[in-house]
Amino acid sequence: MALRSLRRAGIRWDERHPRGLEEVIGEGPWDLVITLCDKARERCPRFPGRPVTAHWGLPDPAGAFGDDATREAVFWDVLSMISRRIDLLCSLPHEKLHELGLADAVRGIGDSADAASPREP
Repeated sequence: MALRSLRRAGIRWDERHPRGLEEVIGEGPWDLVITLCDKARERCPRFPGRPVTAHWGLPDPAGAFGDDATREAVFWDVLSMISRRIDLLCSLPHEKLHELGLADAVRGIGDSADAASPREP
């Protein structure tokens, strides 16, 4: 269902695979680390350097109940929320914000009611 949602949004995932934390933690330096689920937030290790961290809590669509249409709608809603939050993040004037201001702004995106509104990506 995740792949169907990505295709619907026009995001190609051919020949890609999810990468676990173990696979990416050595990449860096890290400027920004955003967790999306509570489990990741609880288990998130310290990243090298001093990256800004934020938690944008979202429901885990894999845990959705109901028929296929209902579950697919949850996947789509979560994808839409992530897309909207990334749009908001990209619109931040990050080059003009000091680290603490950036941290507050990024964390605020996850708390924004507007950011949680599902939309077509």
